[in-house]
Amino acid sequence: MPFSAASPVTAFAMRYTTVQAMLVLVTLALPSTVLAQNASRAEKFEFSVYPLLTQSKNYQSSNGASADLDNGRGLGFAWGFNVDNQWQVGVEVEWMSADYIATATPGQGNPGPNSTFSSTLETSTIRVAGTYHWNAKPTTLFFTGGLGFTHTDTGIPDGAPVFACWWYPYWGEVCGVGQPTKSQTDFSYNAGIGLRWDSSSSGFFVRGLFNRQWVDFGEAAGTIYYSQYRVDFGTRF
Repeated sequence: MPFSAASPVTAFAMRYTTVQAMLVLVTLALPSTVLAQNASRAEKFEFSVYPLLTQSKNYQSSNGASADLDNGRGLGFAWGFNVDNQWQVGVEVEWMSADYIATATPGQGNPGPNSTFSSTLETSTIRVAGTYHWNAKPTTLFFTGGLGFTHTDTGIPDGAPVFACWWYPYWGEVCGVGQPTKSQTDFSYNAGIGLRWDSSSSGFFVRGLFNRQWVDFGEAAGTIYYSQYRVDFGTRF
């Protein structure tokens, strides 16, 4: 990845605190009858699927290269085990795609001008996640964090086009030209805050959260973060 951006810790802290305060107020404002329902999570597995929205972002690097990333959309799956009504451990897998416009600057010894191009950024992430629920009630504030790896495909050509054929189930042999693109897999981590509701009459639950994911691209771009929003729809069993 040729782009980098400094992680604005202060801005994140302010947003995180604001979201936390809003969710606490919502929880306190809910009727006591809703909070008193019985929907135990303890010692139960759960599975959920969630749409994912990644907020648009501008990257600037020290050498003048830049990229404007559009809002990204994706899909994720989460599997977890509730140790008790408050602690949960699990695994999450998600995919995201976003269009972007970038400016590449000439390297050392290159007298050429800047080059502007458009492409699509695609990422896939797998992580181990831990979640703490603020209380054991069906409606609760929660905090989550995780560690994993993110594979990033920049869509930037990384070699000559290759003609090849592939055999697919049901379709048979398909031939075409493929273009290798610049991609890499890096360490990533995340932290999030949200609100969850569990049904007392079934295993259904829904939760919404604000999440921030950091990806360590190494010396090429440093650590870059993404702000994400998601709503999980799942079931306990």
